[in-house]
Order: sequence, then structure tokens, then C-alpha cells
Amino acid sequence: MNTLLSIQILPQDKDRSISIALIDEAIKMIQASGLNYRVGALDTVVEGDWESLLQLITDMNNRVLDLGATQTMFQMKLLHKPEGITISTLTHKYDE
Repeated sequence: MNTLLSIQILPQDKDRSISIALIDEAIKMIQASGLNYRVGALDTVVEGDWESLLQLITDMNNRVLDLGATQTMFQMKLLHKPEGITISTLTHKYDE
């Protein structure tokens, strides 16, 4: 794994209301991806390779739109380190 993705997806309906049910659906997609991840209070961090993570973003977007979102807003950060990076590389000293 050489990339970390910090992602927050905010699927909205026509009134720009945020759908928690669709956020939960997006998290289910992350769980089903087989990639290592950590759900946080405001975002989810996922480990993977660059291409897999970009595909995951695309798939999440398409899924929530298919389920009724009229638009999606994402907040993302990507950390790419060719020699490899994991969530625990950055958090191990804080993990219990």
C-alpha cells in the first residue's frame, strides 16, 4: 500500500440536506472493498494503492447518486508515498 485517503462524502438531496443513510452506504462500500480503513468522527481513512483509491471514490460517488443523491460533496486528502505508507505509520504512537 502506497497511498492513504482521508475522505468525507456528503451526499445531498435537491434541498441540499445531507443524507446519513447515504453516508452509511458509502462506508459500506469502503468495508466491502477489502482495503484497510479506519472510520473517524469526521472522515474515514483508507489504505490502498493510488488507482484502487481513485476507483473507490468514483464508485462511492456513482452509488450514492444511483440511490437518490442529487449532488455529492467530498473533502479528501491523499498522501502518496511510493515506498509504502499505512495508517499505523502515522498513528501507532497514539493507538492503544
